Amino acid sequence: MITNLSILLLGDSDSGKTSLLMRYVKNQYKENYISTVGLDSLVKNLIINEEDVRLHIMDTSGQERFKSLSQSYYKKVDGIIFVLDVTNRESYEGVKFWLKDALSYNKEIVYVIVGNKIDLKNIIVVNENDIKSEEIFKDIKYFETSAKENTNVEKPFEEIANLILQKLNEQGNLSVYDSIRRAGSFHIRNHNHNHNNSRKTHSNSCCEK
Repeated sequence: MITNLSILLLGDSDSGKTSLLMRYVKNQYKENYISTVGLDSLVKNLIINEEDVRLHIMDTSGQERFKSLSQSYYKKVDGIIFVLDVTNRESYEGVKFWLKDALSYNKEIVYVIVGNKIDLKNIIVVNENDIKSEEIFKDIKYFETSAKENTNVEKPFEEIANLILQKLNEQGNLSVYDSIRRAGSFHIRNHNHNHNNSRKTHSNSCCEK
């Protein structure tokens, strides 16, 4: 049986969300991608603690005019990966905005933060200390990645899948992605899950390098 999980990539435009997604799912990288308009999605199959998992990963534009679009998904997705550009302080401030926005709609959402573009070592302006200094980021899982150099790209996706599975296991629910997408939308359904079907603990350390 495959467990289907829906993940939203969220962050300001040019934070590298599309590059991160394409590297993770297709192992492809381009210097310049056409900005996502509205919402795009890809699927990735993986194994977490000997369980087959299918991630339905949605990429948003991150542009101001599409923020209302993202809000409509906060209560429907299983988790959010917030992406910032470590060379852009505004991108960091943007993640704080997006996180506050998401929590205002769904306080129980599972999420991690990714600091992307660490290959640009000479112009990095955001680091792990910045994340730790913010109360809103307290105890959050933070990963530093480079889509260009394929550094740590898999880790945030694996970690958020693991965190969601742990939560669903504790709640006794499974989130099922409706594979028949109508009008570009999806919905979440819940059904009972056997508590005896336990999963081993899978952990990735915070602030991966």
